[in-house]
Amino acid sequence: MTHIDPVFFAERSCNGIGQDAFFMSGQQETRIRKAQQICVACPVLAECAAFNRPLVADGRLTGCVVGGVYAPPRAVRKRVREDAAAQLAIVARLARRDVEKGAA
Repeated sequence: MTHIDPVFFAERSCNGIGQDAFFMSGQQETRIRKAQQICVACPVLAECAAFNRPLVADGRLTGCVVGGVYAPPRAVRKRVREDAAAQLAIVARLARRDVEKGAA
C-alpha cells in the first residue's frame, strides 16, 4: 500500500512548526516528549506513522520524532530502529481505527 507524505496535509498538527521541534541531536527527553505531544492529537497521525515506518526501519529517517515515535540516530543498532518502526506500525493501525470509529 502506498502512503502519501503527510507534509501534503494542511490539517497536520505540525503544520507551521519548525522542523527543529522534531529533529534533535541526542536523546533529549524533554524535547522528545514535547514533539510527541504535538503528534498525539494529529488528525493525520495514522498516515504519518504509516508513511514514515519504512524510512525509520532502514535508517533513512533518524534522530527525530515522527508519528509520535522517537526514531533513534542511525548510529544505534538496527534492532532499535526496527523496534521504533514496529511502534509506528502500531500507531498507524490504532490511529486509523480511532479515525474510523469517529466517522461511524
